[in-house]
Amino acid sequence: MELEISSLSELSAQIMPYMKRGVVTNAFLSPSVYAAEIAEKRLFVDSGDDFLGLYFRREDFCHFYYYALGGAPVFSSEPLICETVGEAPDFISAHFSPILSRVRLIRAPLDLTAERDKRIRFLDKVDAKGGFALLCSCFDRRTAALPTFTEFLSDCAERRAIGLLSENCLTGLLRFSSSAKRAEIRHVCVSPLYRRNGGAAALCRFFLSQNGKKTVTVFTGAENAAARALYTAFGFVPDNITSVVY
Repeated sequence: MELEISSLSELSAQIMPYMKRGVVTNAFLSPSVYAAEIAEKRLFVDSGDDFLGLYFRREDFCHFYYYALGGAPVFSSEPLICETVGEAPDFISAHFSPILSRVRLIRAPLDLTAERDKRIRFLDKVDAKGGFALLCSCFDRRTAALPTFTEFLSDCAERRAIGLLSENCLTGLLRFSSSAKRAEIRHVCVSPLYRRNGGAAALCRFFLSQNGKKTVTVFTGAENAAARALYTAFGFVPDNITSVVY
């Protein structure tokens, strides 16, 4: 029976029994992601023998995460989207069909000096509604690991989103996470009407001028030649880590 999670402490109590050797999981998420799902009342769990399923509810499907110790899987009756890094466990490959694959690219710490681009700035809370709409319009909401609005609002408030402005309109953005020594590009997008004008490169250049001394990673579609060429131009190389979206 599915249980709606109402706090991080309640979620922690569900997960703690599975924090041990031998458990297989795809739930490599930060507390802020869980907190955003809980705030929007979208996070549910279901458990069985040696198995815990986490469901992030969307309008017509769920993102599915799991902790498994050889137990029988618990699946919601709703359509599920699941992403695994590396080889998928048998219960995923037996019940799900692959949709697309991603590759991870990595860039070693390297300073990048960039001239100030008046089109680029950090987003703030007043930009959140427009930025979130842009994200949702540029990506497949099933497969792009899009944030909730609450999570994106937090990104804007904490300077984890960079905007590209054209004619005083937000036409592109880069969303990222960052720690002392590492950073990850989460999403880069430009509105279709403003593509092929160097916007995505300008966003990356600004981001790397701020984070170039860190190791930076990004996942991108294995078949997305344009994105891979963009990142390669900034010194990213494949690191042999892949994921599959089911």
